[in-house]
Amino acid sequence: MRKNIRNNAMSVFYQIRETTGMNQSELADLLDTNVTTLSRWENGKSNPNLSFKQIKTLDILLKGMGLSLSDLPDDPFGRIRKLDLLKCK
Repeated sequence: MRKNIRNNAMSVFYQIRETTGMNQSELADLLDTNVTTLSRWENGKSNPNLSFKQIKTLDILLKGMGLSLSDLPDDPFGRIRKLDLLKCK
């Protein structure tokens, strides 16, 4: 069985869900994917390969959170640092 080397890191998608209060099904629907795919992105079993439509949807969601695509880390398991600043306000 393949060991997930990112067990202790939170994926960008999980951080977005945690902040917005969405469950996996809701975010998967918004991104026009299924829960299994989103779960695999969140647990590091597969890397996200987003379509242009999914990127646009993600951009709209982030703008609603006071963020932009440029606020996302390069690594899908990096911390969205601006979220920490927004939580402090």
